[in-house]
Amino acid sequence: LVEILGQGRLPMLGRAPGVTGARVRWVRNWRHRSALHPCPRTSSCLVGAARDGIRRTLPGVPACTVLMDAESVNWDWVMHAWQGGFSSDAPATRQPKLGLVVLSTPLSETLLRWLWQLTERHIVADGGANNLHRSFPELLPDVLVGDFDSAEPAVVEAFRAKGVDVRDLREDQDSTDLEKALAVAVGDGCERVLVAGMFAGVQGRLDHTFGVMNALYRSLASGLQVALVSDDCCCFLLGKGQHNFHMATDGSAPYCGLVPLGEPCAKISTRGLEWDMQDASMQFGGLVSTSNRVDTAQGGNIWVQTSGSVLWMCSRGQPAAAA
Repeated sequence: LVEILGQGRLPMLGRAPGVTGARVRWVRNWRHRSALHPCPRTSSCLVGAARDGIRRTLPGVPACTVLMDAESVNWDWVMHAWQGGFSSDAPATRQPKLGLVVLSTPLSETLLRWLWQLTERHIVADGGANNLHRSFPELLPDVLVGDFDSAEPAVVEAFRAKGVDVRDLREDQDSTDLEKALAVAVGDGCERVLVAGMFAGVQGRLDHTFGVMNALYRSLASGLQVALVSDDCCCFLLGKGQHNFHMATDGSAPYCGLVPLGEPCAKISTRGLEWDMQDASMQFGGLVSTSNRVDTAQGGNIWVQTSGSVLWMCSRGQPAAAA
């Protein structure tokens, strides 16, 4: 790690244009694990990998963006996948080792087709096969998996006839269809997975929502990064440590929340929210952070440091009303 001051100079690269007195931390930015934090005093910044000697500014970021910690987990891949489906006219670029699990719950055609293009492996969980077969017959998953208490037999056989790998795991009643699908993703070499479909108490099935959250918790122990995405919200589980991501706000202040899962969180700090926390503790029966909002003044840059597992969840938000 090399730290330079705006008044100083890195021999090979010089300093960022417009940086005066602002500290810039230069790190080896491998696998997008560097946290972003805004500095309000400058209009551009110096970022990149020290070993490559790259100097560039971040497009679309009005404030200086300072790399905070090389060990921070970056979740921008989720935001790109989720928000890009509604804001990008360009075709999606397929991401290696990124899997997609399609649930049986509602999902718009716009988001489904975007996620399908973006992901390398496509897995359908049980009843998700019914809607996929009827509405998008040209989309063939790699694997159809579940205990098949929801998928119609004719649909299962139609997919099988088209060469889809059908895995009937009805003998396993101790795991959910989602957990079965995530196990398939791990076995197929996926390092990250997007789970697509509504997950917030659809048709009164709050038990399904708790099952989905439990699947996130179990996946965390395996090292698999999993995010839930639907048309109106997204959710992912932050493990112990530092996390960062950028959320495009379009002038709105989306609702968000942080809720401990599986254990109390002894200490959590945040930046980029309207009601940030500093060394706060969270647990059921005590504080949980709900009805918070993204602070648009911070440009949508979110940073979280937590001592325990916490769920991050946020809504898409709506465009700001005209003055």
